[in-house]
Parts: sequence; structure tokens; C-alpha cells
Amino acid sequence: MTQKPKTSGLAITAFVLSLLCFPIGLILGIIALVQLGKTDDKSGKGLALAAVIISGAMLPVIGMLAAIAIPNFIRYQLRSKAMEAKVNLANLRAMQEARHADWERYLRADPAGGAPDTHKASFAAAECSADCSAENPDACASFDCLGFTPPGQVFFRYACEVTEDGQAYTCAALSDLDGNGELKLFVVGSGEGRLEAPIPDFDGRAPTCPHARGGEVVDCTPDVY
Repeated sequence: MTQKPKTSGLAITAFVLSLLCFPIGLILGIIALVQLGKTDDKSGKGLALAAVIISGAMLPVIGMLAAIAIPNFIRYQLRSKAMEAKVNLANLRAMQEARHADWERYLRADPAGGAPDTHKASFAAAECSADCSAENPDACASFDCLGFTPPGQVFFRYACEVTEDGQAYTCAALSDLDGNGELKLFVVGSGEGRLEAPIPDFDGRAPTCPHARGGEVVDCTPDVY
């Protein structure tokens, strides 16, 4: 009685791995086909060929999934980093209102934080001047005078501007988290409806936010991630 030839173990392994880990399944399937082609024993050739076909078919599928998943993952990371600005501006709003309750005016603050790019940087606000007081608010143009110091390094650059009489303010956060030149801007300020104070000038940059509203943190660039 003729014994039925055993199926190639390598071909079986290649077939199984084509379903579980297709890159390895593809490689083993090719090796199995080469080895079987050198012998008269054809048992397992079908499995090896199936492993190659299945693994090859998976390549474009994985490519399409990656094309969808990777941009979404990057966008998720950018939005997570942007939460920094929302939290810090909410804190600034509380600090500005507290200062107004004490001094009956808001305070401006010169730009501090990292340059608008993809890297974190120290906040490094100037130390509050000893001349800063309710009677001399022009000497208080530092976040230190508001008591605002974010923990650790920051992605965004921050600044606050006030009206001439100090009765309205706008604080803003600006960054370019993805490094493509499109700046991300958040603002918060006083006012019923539209902001009453101008958006701060960031080292020569004059961002705009036509739909900004007073009393809440507003994303001025929702189309930028």
C-alpha cells in the first residue's frame, strides 16, 4: 500500500501565518514554493500558493487602512496638544476676572511661551515689575503680575491685550503644532457677544477671529486640525 506523502510543514506554517501575520506568511510561502519546486513532492504546494496569494491580497488592504488610520491618529495627537491652550486660557480668564475685582481693571501681558512651531518651550514670562500697582497698570505687562505660570513647558505662545481704560481684555494662544505654516489660534475675552478688546499682536503677527465671543474660549481656526 502506497503511503500518502506528508504535506510540507513549511507550507502549512506559511498558510496559517498568512492569516495571522501576512508579511511572514508571504515570505514563508515563497520559500515553501521554491523548496517544493526543487523536488518531485508536490504535497503542500497548494497551501504555499494560497499563503502567497492571501498575503499578497492583504497588502493593499493594509495600505488603505493605514492611509485612513495614520492621518486620524496624527489629528488626534494634535487636538490633544491643543487642549493645553483651552485649559490655560480658561485659567487666564479666571485670573483676569479676579484682577478686575481687586483693581477694577484688566491687565495686558506681553507674549510669552514658545515660538509658534512644533516644539515645546519654557513659558519664561518676565518677572513682574516692582512698580506694578493698581495706580500704575502700565508696569504690569507680564503674566507674572497676573500670577499665571503654566506647569512645565508649553506648545503655545500666549498674550493678553486690554482696552485703553482697562475695562475689557482679550487673551490669545497661538501655535503651529503640525509645522505646516497654518497657525492654530484660541482666544478668550470679556464682552457681551463680540470681543471688546483687540486680539494681541504676536511679535508682528496680527491674527484675527471674526466669530469670537466674549466670556468663553473660542477656537478661531476650527479647520486647522
